[in-house]
Amino acid sequence: MMPLNLKNWMNSFFDQAVEANSSTLIEIQKFTVLWVIFEKYVCNENANYRQIEVQLEKINSANIKVELYGEELNYFKGRYTDPQGHTKLFDNIFTTRNIDQINQARCLKVLKSEVTDPLEILISLSFLIYRYRNNLFHGVKDVMRLDDQHDNFINANSFLAKLIQFLKAELNIQTT
Repeated sequence: MMPLNLKNWMNSFFDQAVEANSSTLIEIQKFTVLWVIFEKYVCNENANYRQIEVQLEKINSANIKVELYGEELNYFKGRYTDPQGHTKLFDNIFTTRNIDQINQARCLKVLKSEVTDPLEILISLSFLIYRYRNNLFHGVKDVMRLDDQHDNFINANSFLAKLIQFLKAELNIQTT
C-alpha cells in the first residue's frame, strides 16, 4: 500500500482549493507529536487550563530562563498585539466561554509586556498554544488556508520543544 499523500488528498477533497504547502503540513505533524508528548508527560494525559497551570506552578521560578523563549514570545507579541491593544487574530484564538475570556486577558497582559513574571510568561504562552491545539483538533482552523498558520506552528513547535525539555528536568519526568 502506498502512503497517503495528504496534500493531494486534501486538494481532491476540497476541489483543488487548499493552500497548504508540504512544509506547513510537516509543521502541523511536528505540532501533533509535540502536543501528544506535552499532554502525556506534562499534563498526565489531561490537558486543560487548570492542569497546565498546576504543572507549571511546580517549577522553581528561579530556574526559568525566559530569554530561551524570547524569539517565540516576540513572534506572538508581533502577531497578536498592536498599538491599540490587540489584533483581530488574537480575538479569533479564544472562544466566548468565560474560562477562555479570563485566560485571553491573562495572555494579553503578557503579550503587551504588562506582566513580565517568567512563570506567568510560560503559563500564558502554554495557554495560547493550548488554544492552537483546540482550534486545530476541533475544526476551528480553516484547513483550506493552513499556510496562514505556518509561522504559528513553527513558533509553537519551538516553544513546546524547549518547554518540554525544561520540564523533563525540572519536574523529573520519566519517559521510560
